[in-house]
Amino acid sequence: MVRSHRVVFGSLTIGTIFLLFWTQISYKHPTSNFVYIWKAVSTEKLHNIFHSSLKSEKQEHFLKDGVHFRLIPDVSSLHTRFTHLTNESCNNTCDLHDKVCNATTRDDWIKVFRLKVLKGVPLFSDHEYFFPWEFDYLRNPPLNDVKTLPSLQLSKVYFHPENKIQPTDKLSSYSLNAVVLRKSVPATFRVNLFDGYGSRRRSGGDELRAWLKGTRDRPSGQEVWATARVNDLGNGSYDVIVTPTWTGNAELNIAVSYPREYIRTATHHFRIGSHRFIFGLFKRENIQEVTLCHSNPNVPGRPCVCNVTHFNGLPYYCGKPLDNRLSCNDWSLFNTVPAPGFSEMTQAEKDMDKNISRPPSASRIHHNLTIHVFGNDIDPDLPTCRHANRSRSWTMTSPRGVWSQNKTIWNSLVCREPVMTSNRIHKCLKSTTVWMLGDSNVRQMAIHISRLLGCKGPGMNQWPAISVCRNKIYNITIRFRPHEHPLYVANRWLKLLDNGAVTETLSSILSTGDHFVILHYYLHFSSSHLNVLQQRLQILKTAISNLLSRNPKVLVAVRGPHTSAVEWKRNHNFAGDVLGPFIRQIYVDTFRDLQERVVFLDGWDMSISFENELFHPPLPFISSMWRTLLAYKCH
Repeated sequence: MVRSHRVVFGSLTIGTIFLLFWTQISYKHPTSNFVYIWKAVSTEKLHNIFHSSLKSEKQEHFLKDGVHFRLIPDVSSLHTRFTHLTNESCNNTCDLHDKVCNATTRDDWIKVFRLKVLKGVPLFSDHEYFFPWEFDYLRNPPLNDVKTLPSLQLSKVYFHPENKIQPTDKLSSYSLNAVVLRKSVPATFRVNLFDGYGSRRRSGGDELRAWLKGTRDRPSGQEVWATARVNDLGNGSYDVIVTPTWTGNAELNIAVSYPREYIRTATHHFRIGSHRFIFGLFKRENIQEVTLCHSNPNVPGRPCVCNVTHFNGLPYYCGKPLDNRLSCNDWSLFNTVPAPGFSEMTQAEKDMDKNISRPPSASRIHHNLTIHVFGNDIDPDLPTCRHANRSRSWTMTSPRGVWSQNKTIWNSLVCREPVMTSNRIHKCLKSTTVWMLGDSNVRQMAIHISRLLGCKGPGMNQWPAISVCRNKIYNITIRFRPHEHPLYVANRWLKLLDNGAVTETLSSILSTGDHFVILHYYLHFSSSHLNVLQQRLQILKTAISNLLSRNPKVLVAVRGPHTSAVEWKRNHNFAGDVLGPFIRQIYVDTFRDLQERVVFLDGWDMSISFENELFHPPLPFISSMWRTLLAYKCH
């Protein structure tokens, strides 16, 4: 859902900046638009919180609706709680009858997951949160009746009465369900959610997505798609703001992608330590043992924990081997743990989970409104992307572009993009090193541009290997490297990646020369509490800032999340887009002070109107992303 309000996530030290001047304030959360009321906190106390939060984890409790809660200031405060588990003095002995603690091989662990006897280690105490929105979701009880979920058949869509246009002769030929809009003029539709009993839902937090599918008058009959903006009113009603960019007809699609009850379930399980792990194999000569590993130190299955950050480059932890002949330095191989199902679920939550993975077309609210758009056919005069202020790529609201030609062409509304011929791409990237850093989605982009450039080199089709290819004629180099753990690969044992952290790669880029950097962190982090992603992005931002100071010629682009609705039917949130809007907001907030120097590639807006369903969007989507990115570099 695209939102209009913002808040700085996760860091109480930053968040208190907004509070220093009020003893009672309210603000709307960017993803749910819930209104937070902060009371009984004096300006003096807030001042003290702001200056002491870096020194001590202890924080003031906030009061909302009679409930006290507090925000954890940063990730390091969380990790500090578990340092006693990484000390040499930690007692790493197990009960001989404990099936979990005595799992020492991959097969043992698979049995543990099948038996559902593994209990997560909670990351937080009661009434303690990392992001403000967690409080609003978790204050609600677990789902106990699926009929209280939003009904796609009974929910209602209305044209907002304040937006009715003055009568014209154009209205006479349209039906009573027709809505007549002016091109490029925003108009609001109201959605009231009803449950399966026909009762109004009275709380917000549902994830609604909206887009227009239309037919242009000119060129006659050409189909187009564009995303609409959704505002959560916090009371079961939602405003959908559409801005038609063509003249002709349109249909408004509004999908309830995830009810708040599902987002609550996902949030709850990450808080109690139900993450997706990897297997870590510790080996010395003929002695070996397998434990679980994760980015947070609340790793279950062992009394003690190994801090293996020195292997990963950024914080990472594994259960400590029980065999005292093995040390934490004996971590040798890793393998992906199959995604476990949710634990501690009510029957209603289990039933909800079975049907949550579905294409956008299956999530749409039923309505019979039709839209007709009139106006002139003059398109806005946009600046070229190369000369546009890069902050616009971060701040512009939906629609940010229009899909046409059977969703093969993306026409940006952020800035003007030239047609990218093969000759233009080669000349544009001449004597440039392109750094593709992140997951398999950015690798997909690396493969695509490598084929366009006809460059050759080892490893480009091997995941998760570092890959390099070169076009010697134009002196173009494409480099791909995966991000550090968490990194989930196929079901096979792999040697530890010796790449170090992505920040090391950024630090290696020279202060001279032409460089183009594209980063993407997403689906490998969606199966963990989002404090992990926020921490990584904050570290990356510092490295990017240093790089831009060292070499101002470098062009840096950050790709945000995209929708992915149908894969991973079992525990869909472990690699789906359930928390996508929160992830997008973390990107925006983290890079706020670099937005005039870094390009944001907003896959969220692009993928909603594209109706993307997949982890790896299809080729037209990737090709359009490249056209957008190259437009910021090419003359």
